[in-house]
Amino acid sequence: MAVTDYVQTPDWWHGEVIPAQLFTPANGSTPSVPRRTASPFYVLNVFNPSDGAQFGDPGLNFGADEDGFVNPFRHRMAFVLMDRYLKFHTFSVKFDATALSAIVGSAFAQSLSDLNNLVLSARPAHTYVFTTPTTSFRDEIMVTEQPISFDRRIGSRVFGPDEVIFTDAPPTFGEGIWNFGDYFRYELFTAVVAFPLIGTPVTLPDAPIAPRHRRLVRVFVAGNVAGVALVENVDYTVDYANCTVTRLTVWSATTVSVTFRQLNVGNTINAPASVGDMPLLFNGVDPALITAAFNPSAAGWDGVIEPPTAPRDIGMVERALIVSPHP
Repeated sequence: MAVTDYVQTPDWWHGEVIPAQLFTPANGSTPSVPRRTASPFYVLNVFNPSDGAQFGDPGLNFGADEDGFVNPFRHRMAFVLMDRYLKFHTFSVKFDATALSAIVGSAFAQSLSDLNNLVLSARPAHTYVFTTPTTSFRDEIMVTEQPISFDRRIGSRVFGPDEVIFTDAPPTFGEGIWNFGDYFRYELFTAVVAFPLIGTPVTLPDAPIAPRHRRLVRVFVAGNVAGVALVENVDYTVDYANCTVTRLTVWSATTVSVTFRQLNVGNTINAPASVGDMPLLFNGVDPALITAAFNPSAAGWDGVIEPPTAPRDIGMVERALIVSPHP
């Protein structure tokens, strides 16, 4: 944990975002995140500026910077507020939740709200604290997708793609889960799973029936340690390829609810696509249909069919193509 203020570190607040709670809403809303970011970089002082400055902003002057000097550039509103007022009554606290968990011997919830509550309860009344976790936070969203193409199209979209003549290495599919002709769909499950032993991997249920196979995308284990939520890579680890979860610490209960999303992968050779499956596309066509044959009668980019002996543009893949699964 690191604590500092403007006396110890004069520029600690550069790039910080002033919390919306410190602003009185105007017309029902507070300034946007870019306007609340105390960037040390200058912006051009013109009408309709890039930082969205508005009449009445601190430090906004016609033809001058925030100090009144004739200057075509100025600092943002948030920088002026922090430099002139807020830095004297604010300080910074940075946490490493993973390291803290290792020290105290139990999980520490990686929640910005929890970090704020911890520090706000002990701070001097006339100050405001900027808490920043140094470990990563991840949010997951769901979107409705059309068939996904991990590609850049080669040639004309009107008259069809150029032929792939050769590659200097076979196409490579990331992490060993993709093959030519693969189809996939997302699946979401919640199951009650027992983790009786520390350090022993437990395979999650709901695996697809062979020859289809799966790979985990996201896992949430709804257990706790003394009332504090479990943290991945602190209280448990996930093997996303083998679809296992390994308990690392002493949990309040060893049989818990696990919610997980997985890819259910099949192939046109032995598991034809079914409802909900999306094809894995390669250069705009199904990988199972790719050939390296040259078709001399194919139309060029302009739609004209040239004689086989005529000079012509041809598509060429210069290096191995890589398709990686979703994280």
